[in-house]
Amino acid sequence: MSAARVLADVAAALCAPERAVPAVLCAPSPAQRERRFAVHRNTFVAGLVDGLTASFPVTRMLLGDAFFRAMARECVLAAPPRSPVLIEYAQHFPAFVAEYGPAAGVPYVAAVARLEAMRVAAFSAADAEPLTPAAFAPWLADPSRLAALRLALHPAASCRRFDHAAVSLWRAHPANGAPDLDTLAAIDVDAREDALVTRPRWDVSVDPLPAGAIALLDALRDGAQLGDAFAAARADGDSIDDGALFGVLIRPGVIAGFLTSVE
Repeated sequence: MSAARVLADVAAALCAPERAVPAVLCAPSPAQRERRFAVHRNTFVAGLVDGLTASFPVTRMLLGDAFFRAMARECVLAAPPRSPVLIEYAQHFPAFVAEYGPAAGVPYVAAVARLEAMRVAAFSAADAEPLTPAAFAPWLADPSRLAALRLALHPAASCRRFDHAAVSLWRAHPANGAPDLDTLAAIDVDAREDALVTRPRWDVSVDPLPAGAIALLDALRDGAQLGDAFAAARADGDSIDDGALFGVLIRPGVIAGFLTSVE
């Protein structure tokens, strides 16, 4: 049997408790082979569950520790990692949460999980020096030049529209300690929210976005000129505030540079 086949059999057995331990593994007796492999199997699954628990703290708090860990274990057994980069594995977890039957009664939990996956991705994104508001000064004196500007978004910046109050729920849960129950009770979990995730320096920030901001940022990411990006934002809905949208662009960690040379 080839080494690749042996490794494939071992990997498959790690995530399938019902499968027999590959006979190619050596031990004084079959019983000892089972016991020894069980240690590795438990360590493998428990390590991945611990990783998901650390990556999705608010999702865990919303569901409770026991429920979350049971769900994470089901995810690991059903769809183990296909890459050694476990940060990538976290990106698949929200889809599992959304389809997990016992959590169907709390659909906003999947939205929070997606928001936390965005945070995980931001932590591992490439570094870049974010622009400061002063960097826009050479362009502001001439509106036509400003409208023709193309901007590069920061590698760690991402945005998403949620059908539930993912941002409010996430921000209501402090990193350490219990959430304020009055704050939680005041949240309309079915309210749609747009989220911005950035990492201007070392810490990742989660903030709500004004109307039209996602259309604006998506257009800029696709290479549109600033004037066209604002037009896309205005077409995205009513009550679009150009000042609020420009305020998004000068937030720390949103824009990393100009794609148009400063003259």
